[in-house]
Amino acid sequence: MLRKFRVKNFLSFRDWQTLDLTVAANAPDLPGRFVQSIPGSRDRFPTFVAIFGANASGKTNILRALTFVFNFIQSSQNDSPNQRIRSIPFFGSEPNDDTSEFEVEIDGAVGEMKNRVRFNYNLVISPNQTQVLEEELKYFPLGRPRRLFFRRGQKIEFGDDFQIRSNDPSIKKIRKNSSAISTLAQFNHTLSVDILTGLSSLRSNVAGIMGNHDFSIDAVSNFYSMNPNYLNDFVAISGKFDLNIEKVEISRSESGLTPMFFHRGVSSPVLHAFESHGTNKIFSIFPILNNVLQSGSVAFVDELDNSIHSLLLPEIIELFIDPEQNPYNAQLVSVCQNPSILQHLNKEEVFFVEKAPDGASTIYGMKEIKGVRRESNIYANYLAGAFGGVPRVA
Repeated sequence: MLRKFRVKNFLSFRDWQTLDLTVAANAPDLPGRFVQSIPGSRDRFPTFVAIFGANASGKTNILRALTFVFNFIQSSQNDSPNQRIRSIPFFGSEPNDDTSEFEVEIDGAVGEMKNRVRFNYNLVISPNQTQVLEEELKYFPLGRPRRLFFRRGQKIEFGDDFQIRSNDPSIKKIRKNSSAISTLAQFNHTLSVDILTGLSSLRSNVAGIMGNHDFSIDAVSNFYSMNPNYLNDFVAISGKFDLNIEKVEISRSESGLTPMFFHRGVSSPVLHAFESHGTNKIFSIFPILNNVLQSGSVAFVDELDNSIHSLLLPEIIELFIDPEQNPYNAQLVSVCQNPSILQHLNKEEVFFVEKAPDGASTIYGMKEIKGVRRESNIYANYLAGAFGGVPRVA
């Protein structure tokens, strides 16, 4: 579960910006919506998060920044030794000689840990994007911080809990443009492998900075073909979305794989090309949602509400806020455009992004806006411009 994310000098984020998902201690107890991802902890976080903003405000850049960091941890060792780190600094008009910096707080279970524990990861990249200046990983067993490792340039100090000898030969393999975790995992360092295994359960439909994700119908069909249980789950849940689907088959032909939808009352199957945009959108993102619901992980979804009828959106929210459908406290962080969703959300679940005339984006939560009462009509007030994050129409 994502707790907090901070970013500086990345795409449209010039100064430090913070996405803090912590729910205030005095907020009401809303089981399923605000959950304690660590047993016994007082910290609560929403299971569904919606990020709003005008077109080109930079809201998708939040997800790009998150996917960059997690991809860097997992796969940066696969890049060539001389390749620049694939972080893109703030693209303002002034010369940029600042570092790019990232901080992630996330809860997860690693290795033999039976319960989730809080992790804090920090990354500082040089202005020319050629090397890691700092990298640090801490965790919080029993609520207290313990450093796993701290890196400044190519000098790394390891804590006892990281379980690696200072003279381990794999340490010398850590390159200036790659993550220590990514490198050590390739040499079978146990904790690094466990961390990457945990991060592998994160899901996103965002085309990350470190490589594009293929969400074409061919790729999605191939996934369903290899995971037929997901087809059964999709059909089972499609009733909630009023799709009138009773079966889906993946057909193979000379042109490749394609889904065939069987509807009640229709004698012949329907090709995906003749299905509605909404059905195809739900069909495409369902593997992401279903995967994290089963694993208790986090999904980062861009344009969640694109092509999906506004009356169906609450059903997607319900998948994550209903404890019976989300028994493992999975979390969905989504970029949205359709303001009708706001009728179904609490202020702790809503964030906004605005872009200044100089191109710099700002992130803020509705919970940070003074005077927003819990019983307020969030939807109407947003449309009236009370919270910002709306298009400015000339």
